[in-house]
Amino acid sequence: MVWLQRIGVLLLVVAAAGVGVSLHVADHFTDTAKDGVANAQRRALEWYPNHAVAQRIDAVLRLPDFTQETSAARVADALQGFRQAIKDSPLEVRAMARIASTDALSEATDSASPQLAGLADRLAPVMPQVQRNLTAWALTSGQLDKAMSHVARTLLGEPSAGATLFPLIRSLMDDEAALGVLGSVAQDPRRYRWWLSFVRYLATDPEGLDALRTVVKLRDESSVWPLQADERAYYIGRLRKDGFIDEAYLYWVNGLDADQMLRLGYLYDGGFDQPFDNSPGFGWHASISPRTGIIISRSDTYGSSNDASLRVSFSGKRVRFRHVYQHLMLPPGQYRLSGRVRPDQLEGRLGVGWVLSCDSGDTDLSYRSEPWLGTGEWRDFWFDILIPETCPSQILRLESVGSREVDHELQGTLWLDDLQIELFQ
Repeated sequence: MVWLQRIGVLLLVVAAAGVGVSLHVADHFTDTAKDGVANAQRRALEWYPNHAVAQRIDAVLRLPDFTQETSAARVADALQGFRQAIKDSPLEVRAMARIASTDALSEATDSASPQLAGLADRLAPVMPQVQRNLTAWALTSGQLDKAMSHVARTLLGEPSAGATLFPLIRSLMDDEAALGVLGSVAQDPRRYRWWLSFVRYLATDPEGLDALRTVVKLRDESSVWPLQADERAYYIGRLRKDGFIDEAYLYWVNGLDADQMLRLGYLYDGGFDQPFDNSPGFGWHASISPRTGIIISRSDTYGSSNDASLRVSFSGKRVRFRHVYQHLMLPPGQYRLSGRVRPDQLEGRLGVGWVLSCDSGDTDLSYRSEPWLGTGEWRDFWFDILIPETCPSQILRLESVGSREVDHELQGTLWLDDLQIELFQ
């Protein structure tokens, strides 16, 4: 009797081992099917007919091309494969989502689709494969607010999908309900790693300005996480690029804090007391590659106002310098630009000076300060400017003077401070 029990146990162990081997081999073929190996999912099902993932992959491969005339028989065959996958594994969420999207795309009217879609969404809220199929289901069923939600969560799991999904988000923004979903995201987009890429996409897309305006408005209305500097920069840069200079300037001004507003005039922060802005706005741009041997900084030296002055140091390399500048919005009129300068052992052929030129419009306007070289104490300088109506925006730039390569070979330091632009009455 004992030996019969032992034989029975041995047979159970052998049977279990056989199932384990079959499942292991089926898993191997399923993995190769995911990599695109032809008919690998069929080999997996030969080894283990109830392999849910292999069933789902096989059903996907049996789907018709929905861009062409759909075969009802092929749709029904694929749907049966997805149902079998769920039967083999009740948590096969990708099969659930596939039933919903296949039903919607083929108009197969599977009554279980809404329930399966809801269950898949709850079980896999950020799984890209699931959320992509639920997006298709929501779009074809006219539920644009749900489509927006599914797209947002697809991108949570797959941020690199922005190239294909950002245009869809932009088109969905025309729907009020879908825009409401995007507004919820905009309240606090820190969780959504794709958000800044989406703003950048709108800022560079030829048709994206209106959508960008809407997105910035949504962010401005956030009571949770305010609009960030990068978002502001993309918006202002796009406005400037499209010629909406006044709008860009007003938006930039409205983003200044109380201390920054004290430094606002026809020229912003002429004392170089604030960090360089280096954005598409109307503050100072001051950056250059260290490989040029040129260093731009805000530093303290004797005679500096408010403990800061602009300092530009040259190392003797032949580099055309024009890397400190500010965009201006001077109305038509006559102005004087003045300031203080101190060259410190600055050697070269022609020197460095300010150039104010037209940044938009149809004029060749250009005004220059004297160029500076040598060594000396702080001294005042000024030059007069006449802005015509044909020059709605301008740029003030510190440049090395000259047209030949050797003219831009400079050694030494230049200090500048207390710049201002005043309107002549």
